[in-house]
Amino acid sequence: MPPPAVSARVDRRHLLVVISRDFGEFGMAQAFLRDLAAHVDVDWRVPPALHALNPRVGAQAATPCTPYRDGQEIIDALQARPPAALLLFSGHLLVPDGLMGLWGLRRLVRAAARLKVPLITSDPFLGLMRDFRLDDMVVQQVPKHRGASWFRRSRIRLSTFVKCRAISRVLAPAEVVSPFPAAPGASGAGAVRAYCQAPADTGTTEAHWVFVIADFDLRIQLADHGEAAFTDQLLQRLHDGCRHGRAVTLIAPAALAGRLAGRVGPGVSLAPPLDIESFRQRVGTAERAFYWNMVSHSLVQRLVTLKPVHFFDRGHVARVMPRLFGQAMATYYGGHQPALHPLDQPLDPADLARQQAAFVAMHQARLHALRQLPPPRQVLCEVVGQAMGQQDVGGP
Repeated sequence: MPPPAVSARVDRRHLLVVISRDFGEFGMAQAFLRDLAAHVDVDWRVPPALHALNPRVGAQAATPCTPYRDGQEIIDALQARPPAALLLFSGHLLVPDGLMGLWGLRRLVRAAARLKVPLITSDPFLGLMRDFRLDDMVVQQVPKHRGASWFRRSRIRLSTFVKCRAISRVLAPAEVVSPFPAAPGASGAGAVRAYCQAPADTGTTEAHWVFVIADFDLRIQLADHGEAAFTDQLLQRLHDGCRHGRAVTLIAPAALAGRLAGRVGPGVSLAPPLDIESFRQRVGTAERAFYWNMVSHSLVQRLVTLKPVHFFDRGHVARVMPRLFGQAMATYYGGHQPALHPLDQPLDPADLARQQAAFVAMHQARLHALRQLPPPRQVLCEVVGQAMGQQDVGGP
C-alpha cells in the first residue's frame, strides 16, 4: 500500500529533535541547540526515562519535552507539522536502544524524504558502522556476556555486524554533525560537519572536584576488581579530595551511591539522578573532573576550555570496541591517549597539575583550532539551505 499523501507545508521556524536513550547524546543535542531557542521552535521528543528527569530543557528549563515510545509517534509528529529539519541524537542508537526497529527507522527516513525535510544525525560511532567488521565488537568484554559460550559470542558478533551495516545504509541520506572534525582516515570523514558550541559561562568553583562514572563502566569495574576492592579504593580517592580541602561530588548510578551511603565523609556529596542542566553545571564548574571513560560527550565542554580532566580507566569503548576507541583517540585527542591515574594511588594536587600542564602543552594548538569551528547555527543553515533562511536561526 503506498504511503498516504501529505499536504502539510514545511514550517521554516520549527525543528523536530529526537533523542535516543543515551544521556550524553541528550546533552550534546541541548548544547547544539542552546543558542537557537530564541530563533526557532524546537520540538523535543525524548524516551520516557529521560523525560522523567528532563520534562523541560533549555535556558532555565523553559522548553517542554514530549515523551515518545516508538517510531510511529515520531512519524506522526513529522507529518502533522513538517519541520525545517529533523535532528536525531543519535539516529545510530535508536535501533540498538530498542526505541524503534530497523524497519521503523527506515520508515522515518523515508517519511522525511517524502516531505523534503533535511535529516541530520550525530554519530557516536564516528563512521565505524559504514564498514563494521565481525571482530569490531569484543563480546567477552561485556560484563553480562563474559561467561557466554563461543557459539553465543559468535551469534552476538554476527547480529551486531548485520545490524550496524543495515543502520548505516538506512541513515546514508543523513548529514552527520560532530563537535570534532573527523580524524584522518576515519570512515565517512567527508560527510562530517564539525562545529563548536562554546560552553555556557559556568565559571569555576576552585575547591570542587567531581567524579563521574556511568553504569556500563561501573559494571566493568565491578567485574574486573570486585565490589569490595573497587568501592574501598573509590572511597579513598573521594576522601583524597577532602584531605586537600576540596568539596567532592560523585556522579554515579544510584546502586553505587546506595553502597557508599553512610561510608563517605562530610565533604563528599553523592549526587542524586541529575537532569541534563544540573549535570552540565556540576561537570562544567569543577576545578577537576575524574572519569573512568575517555570517550564521553560530556568531556567536550572541559576539553575546549582546557579545564583539567583525569582518567582512572580508558573505559568501555576501549574494552568492547577497540577499533572505535582508536578512531576516538585520533578524533578527540589527536592520537595521543591521556595519561591514566591508577585508582589505588592517592590523588595529589601537585601531581595532577603537572599532568594537566603536560596535556595542555601537547593539545593547546589543536584545542584552539576546535574553538575556531563554525557554530551550530551556521552548520544548520548550510544543511537546511532553502528550507530555512539564516535570519531564522540567528545567522548574519
